[in-house]
Amino acid sequence: MRSFVCLALAATLIAPVWAAPATPLEEAVKAYNRLRDLEDDTQPSEMSENDLAGMKAEYSSVQASLDRLCQNKDENARAARYFRASFLHEIGYVARQLKHSKEAYDFWSQAAADMVYLSDPKSFPVSYPFEGKSRQVKAEDFASTLIEYYSGMGSLCGELKRYEESITWLTRVQEQPTSSTWVRYLAASGILTARRELREMDESLAQRSLDQMLLATKLRPEELQLILVDKYPTAQLGYSTLKWVLELHPDWDRGRNYYSQAASALSRLGYSSAAEEAQKLSLKVRPKP
Repeated sequence: MRSFVCLALAATLIAPVWAAPATPLEEAVKAYNRLRDLEDDTQPSEMSENDLAGMKAEYSSVQASLDRLCQNKDENARAARYFRASFLHEIGYVARQLKHSKEAYDFWSQAAADMVYLSDPKSFPVSYPFEGKSRQVKAEDFASTLIEYYSGMGSLCGELKRYEESITWLTRVQEQPTSSTWVRYLAASGILTARRELREMDESLAQRSLDQMLLATKLRPEELQLILVDKYPTAQLGYSTLKWVLELHPDWDRGRNYYSQAASALSRLGYSSAAEEAQKLSLKVRPKP
């Protein structure tokens, strides 16, 4: 379905432990794997309300145990936070696929504190028992899921007009060292949209606008094509935002440089008319003496 670590199967085997009755944590792991099996056997477009209900039931069956374990100070608490966040992330993902935006936001919001906690590499490795053995998940195993959560939450908050939250989560996407250029570009576009709605027309927005255009020049040809096919924001969003800001602040010293760099980026992307306009505007900027 998506690139995601299947915890019980892909986690690193550490060492066998004594076979004992399943602990509350192991019961939670089993419930999570049943949830993942359901997702892995079903295409995103085929997920149904019954599937979502089944996922909620799996989580409900272990939620109290996970919440209780999370209050401790031991290794199990770290693992419990990991699985609680993973449960909530997956349920929120499917809820969003089914167009339940507010419900998806509710589940993802519940995961927020744990996701921020797990963004610290010091929170790893996460160790937990499964089928009589000890398993371990490393920070790099969780990196793609963390980026997916940040991206999804940022995008969803934008759709729900929760623009400040959208900026917070999309900024986290950009700060993640493993984020791809494509993901950074989409996050940059989302931040621009949110800040335009908030009317935050300061110089930092001018820089973000330029950064969005520069990221577009680093995209692969197939990614640039995907922007047009799926109607993602183009570099024209960055340019129109930059022009908007600079028209409000015509005396900024850096205005000429912003326009000049924008002209270069737009030319490389094939937006010749916009590039020509940006170049002309760069020549008209007259900073205060």
